[in-house]
Amino acid sequence: MTKSILKIPLKGSVLLMLLLSQLVSAETITEFQKMPAFLPVDEAFRLTASSDDGLVKLYWQISPGYYLYRHKIRVGDDENPVEIAMLPGMTKTDEYFGEVEVYYEQLEVEIPVFTEQSKGLLVEFQGCADAGICYPPRKITIYP
Repeated sequence: MTKSILKIPLKGSVLLMLLLSQLVSAETITEFQKMPAFLPVDEAFRLTASSDDGLVKLYWQISPGYYLYRHKIRVGDDENPVEIAMLPGMTKTDEYFGEVEVYYEQLEVEIPVFTEQSKGLLVEFQGCADAGICYPPRKITIYP
């Protein structure tokens, strides 16, 4: 027969278990609070558009710590894609896409208008946060 070294009455063991569970919960809450808060996609990548003399200007204001993928920016739909010329971005090694070009801080693109303004223009883009979250591709119809 083995002897118990530590004898805790039943009330004491319940109290000890409650105390330990609170300690674990406090640690879990502290770890959760350390996790970064990610912005909604429309706050991380603020897109505005304007038109002048047959050109549409798309402007993204990209929040600090976030970036847009160059290869994921498209204008128009599958039937009517619009060619866009963009300045080179920064080279980044991406966990999923390998070596890619990305844009930090801001991006401005000018495109010729081939469609009626009343139909709008479909814009698709995708970006991520440096802290480790990637947003699904975002499609927006703009009316510049």
